[in-house]
Amino acid sequence: MVEAILGQASLLKKIVDCIKDLVSDANFQVTPTGVSLNAMDSSHVSLVTLNLLAEGFDHFQCTVPRTLGLKTESLSKIMKCSSKSDSVTLRCEKDSDTLSLFFEAPKTTQRSHFGLKLIDIDSEPLGVPETNYGTVIRLPTATFTKICQDLSITGDTISIKTSEKMGVSFSSKNDMAEGKILLEATPPDDDKTPENESVSLKVDEPVELSFALRYLVMFCKAAPLSSHVLLKLSQDVPLAVEYPLSMDKEDGDSRSLGTICYYLAPKIDDQKA
Repeated sequence: MVEAILGQASLLKKIVDCIKDLVSDANFQVTPTGVSLNAMDSSHVSLVTLNLLAEGFDHFQCTVPRTLGLKTESLSKIMKCSSKSDSVTLRCEKDSDTLSLFFEAPKTTQRSHFGLKLIDIDSEPLGVPETNYGTVIRLPTATFTKICQDLSITGDTISIKTSEKMGVSFSSKNDMAEGKILLEATPPDDDKTPENESVSLKVDEPVELSFALRYLVMFCKAAPLSSHVLLKLSQDVPLAVEYPLSMDKEDGDSRSLGTICYYLAPKIDDQKA
């Protein structure tokens, strides 16, 4: 049997919304250590990986590993039935062909139940190779979102160039206009910049790569899930856009729930554009 309880149904709702536009049918792998997903979009240009840790849930039980094939759009519609303060319980009995979802409102007797049929998805398991990235950029999600939205005005391709001395530049251009945004790392001793607004830059190897902006704009839908995002780049390998996931606890602290990470192949022909 699989059973998982998350005190914030709204968090799971946001996670599903970040996936459904890229992947319509998804195999969620459930093991005693948590829930994972590795899936490519229909164009085979981008890959999304989701790792939810068992210890990040309020309760997690998996007696036998299961693969839950789900239509993400249908799952998203059901999650929209939850209220902001609801908890969600996911349950799938052994040999059942249905995933049950229970939404429970705090301090009330209201409890909603929905069932979602499992589907058979014929897909090979995808592995993500270990990569030592030459550049790692940590920046606020709000900053990254605005960069992608602003530069989509002047082009459909974004060029990312990093330098240990100059920092990182994001640029785009079309026949009529061009745009460029420069970022420098926040000094380590800068007490005026809050932690969630700071920028860090680790450049072991400078890179210059170009990517399709429409995918990055789509990845930015995960911005509400995290205060910061990690951009990991190496020459001629896919860009990794990683969002750490956490859940707030009643005492004001938070606990790690895992990560959602997107991978996007570079546009080889446009790298020098």
